[in-house]
Amino acid sequence: MLSTFFMRTTFLTAAAASALMLSPAAFAQADAAESNVSQQGVVELTFDHAESGPDVVAATIEYGATVRVAEGWTVQMDAVLEQVEDVAGDAVFDGHDAFVETLSVQYAGDAFTLYAGKINPVFGSAADLTPGLYGVEVGEEYQLAERVGFGGDILLSSFLGFDDAHVLSGAVFTADRSALSSSLGGKREQLRLADAGLGNTENLKSWAVSLDGAFANGLGYSVGYRKLANETPGETDETTFVAGLNYVWPEESGLDLAIVGEVASSRDAHGIAGAHRDLFTLGGNLGLGDWFVNGIVSGWNENVTAGDTDLRKVELSVGRALSENLTLEFGAQDVRTNGESEMILGLRLAFEFG
Repeated sequence: MLSTFFMRTTFLTAAAASALMLSPAAFAQADAAESNVSQQGVVELTFDHAESGPDVVAATIEYGATVRVAEGWTVQMDAVLEQVEDVAGDAVFDGHDAFVETLSVQYAGDAFTLYAGKINPVFGSAADLTPGLYGVEVGEEYQLAERVGFGGDILLSSFLGFDDAHVLSGAVFTADRSALSSSLGGKREQLRLADAGLGNTENLKSWAVSLDGAFANGLGYSVGYRKLANETPGETDETTFVAGLNYVWPEESGLDLAIVGEVASSRDAHGIAGAHRDLFTLGGNLGLGDWFVNGIVSGWNENVTAGDTDLRKVELSVGRALSENLTLEFGAQDVRTNGESEMILGLRLAFEFG
């Protein structure tokens, strides 16, 4: 997650570098080659005001480290401190705790990477590439995180002789039920097999495959399919297909603009036979010197046994790069759930390091 955070803060730069950031393995190959130890991170301070809810001041600290232990071999870790408990009223830094999001051993060859441990399997791009204060929320609904298993990436460009980057990724996994699934201060409890749920199986029964690419003309894509196994009596497995495109206007056009769009479709959603869930995200970033403007439309339609859910989100935000590593962004999001509207105002100050 950390290696993709910088794509959220400055979407234009991220999309241009998408060939390098296609998979978690890419970070290892790029940074670990320069030094035996590489580090990066971000500190975020946020303020959110909901029209009918509390005012919340929160912090998020994400820290990532890669240690090269031998030629081609690295150990990678992403640690996070964030709000892990919901708050009932106005709150200032309440409900925060720290946890390890990923911890894996990776081997990188000339055109492939293998990894095992606690991983974030590659699936979808909206949660990484969408700009704005809240633009990633819908993509995070189907993003895969904190799984235990193994996977790999193959740089197809090397085998097929393409100049562009095309990466095929795959992983087999289950939910993390180790001590790493709890948080340091105990605010997030360790996951148990008895907690059941999608992907929480005794063996590695869930899987995901993804094909991601970036062309020299600025066009990028992501296509993936996954199955989350379910051992809960009376429930079934969930399958999801995702497809996304992103595009960065070339520098010679004089237009500092980038867009991203993605759709995902889940069948037997939430493990309920016959239920379905269709999600979408469309966002854009316009750069105006040190200033930038983001616009995002997202949401989902959900059909479950208890009834339909129709969610729509529209966001407009404005930000400014205060320095090379410091960004301030503020904006508003209109959330409509089954026709009922609520306005959310937000502010974020982000500092990158490493």
